[in-house]
Amino acid sequence: GVPVVGPVQTLTTAGTSTVVTETIPPGFTLTAATCTGLGAGGTATPNLAAGTVTLDALATAAGSNIACTYTHTKLPTLTVSTISNGGTGDFPYSGTNGVTNFTNTTVTPGTPVVGPVQTLTTAGTSTVVTETVPPGFILTAATCTGLSPGGTATPNLAAGTITLDAAATTGSPNLACTFTHSRQTTVSVNVVSNGGIGPFSFTGTNGVTNQILTTLNPGTNVAGPVQAVTTIGGVTTITETVPPGFILTAINCTGLGAGGVATPNLAAGTVTLDAAATASGAAAVCTFTNVQAGPPIMRVAKTGPASFTAGSTGTYNVTLSNIGGSVTTGLVGFTDTLPANLTFSAQT
Repeated sequence: GVPVVGPVQTLTTAGTSTVVTETIPPGFTLTAATCTGLGAGGTATPNLAAGTVTLDALATAAGSNIACTYTHTKLPTLTVSTISNGGTGDFPYSGTNGVTNFTNTTVTPGTPVVGPVQTLTTAGTSTVVTETVPPGFILTAATCTGLSPGGTATPNLAAGTITLDAAATTGSPNLACTFTHSRQTTVSVNVVSNGGIGPFSFTGTNGVTNQILTTLNPGTNVAGPVQAVTTIGGVTTITETVPPGFILTAINCTGLGAGGVATPNLAAGTVTLDAAATASGAAAVCTFTNVQAGPPIMRVAKTGPASFTAGSTGTYNVTLSNIGGSVTTGLVGFTDTLPANLTFSAQT
């Protein structure tokens, strides 16, 4: 706002049209160019875009003491910072009103990376900054500071944009916008079937969709698709419908968030991941191990006295149980062949 006066210059010829040209420095716009002390009837014609003022012949009449003043306004500037929680990556940006394409690359999760200072083309103009959100990340916040009084910055997280209204870029603000991300949390299901093969059906919550994994070789793992959870840090349950003839023997999960816990329930065919297990950046892999049940096997156990006194009566117990891998639904026949000199009398 304080004028600086240049040296006094003597024109070569009086009464001659004269042009003064300024090379406008980057980051400024020429808002006015005026002259005083013109010769009688003379005019000074500015061209703000070209940075010139033209004095006509009358303006430079002999004896004129001409003083020209160029007035400038600093253009608004904008910087964009990027924060990526749970991981790192490349985050490309584009924009309007002079915002050129650039990419911020994060190297440490949670630590902001500041992009280049950008000079807006025109003050007092609505300006949009757009981020191409990279795969595996979610844009969770976009905020701006340094706005001119009354200005607003409106984020659209789904579109990856933030819009500065005209009031926000009025005058010469130094705008700073920050885009904050979380690494997407993923869950995948693996299945192993020992002793046999077959299709295994799974359902889930928090974005885990229905899927059927079919084993082709006993003992060989089959991996399901990687799925993004709907809510990062949300409790998530995966359920297997155990097919007939198989027993679910184990559920193990790896890749959980720090401090996270996976709680299996083999009887119900479920595993539950707590909130910590699905924190930002977690890549949980849960493996369901099944064993083919096998046929039913009958076990006979007898308890009672080792011997009986001749002429007396006695009792003993016979217990039948199924120790095989599957349930029997048919009738079971049992015959106990007694040793010589023993006579069967009754059963209860």
